[in-house]
Amino acid sequence: MTSRVRGQLPQPGARPVEGRVNRRTASFVDLEVYGKPAPKGSYTQGFGRSVKDADPRTKGWTERIARVAALLPGGALDGALEAECHFVFDPPKSWDGVTPPTTKFTYDTDKLVRAAFDGLTQAGVWADDARCSRQTSEKWYVGQKDCPLDEAGCALTVWLR
Repeated sequence: MTSRVRGQLPQPGARPVEGRVNRRTASFVDLEVYGKPAPKGSYTQGFGRSVKDADPRTKGWTERIARVAALLPGGALDGALEAECHFVFDPPKSWDGVTPPTTKFTYDTDKLVRAAFDGLTQAGVWADDARCSRQTSEKWYVGQKDCPLDEAGCALTVWLR
């Protein structure tokens, strides 16, 4: 994966950086995925009996998480796991610069977590998201004090309890 400073645009013609792996041990995983987080969980009925996710970006977001997480060395974490998810969004024009995100624009955290966990499962970070017995999630705006990322995306940390 090509490295770049967060917030810096990729060189013309270069593949955009989708994320980075910060740390991996036998019992700990820490990674960042860049892009606008998408929720999973709201479905619409298609023609016939087909059912699809209401947000067309969900599949791409889940696959992006899986591609970044696939860069992790080692096998799947197994046992009782804990996960921490920080979802970062670009601020709306009406943002006052202080208030935490609470608008529909930032989606429900449970649906954001579902998409992120599916990406981690696809990449083989853990055997199944059912192994996660405790999870915390937060929503942030870029530029908010103590924001974990300098651009929109998601910071994911998973460890054995």
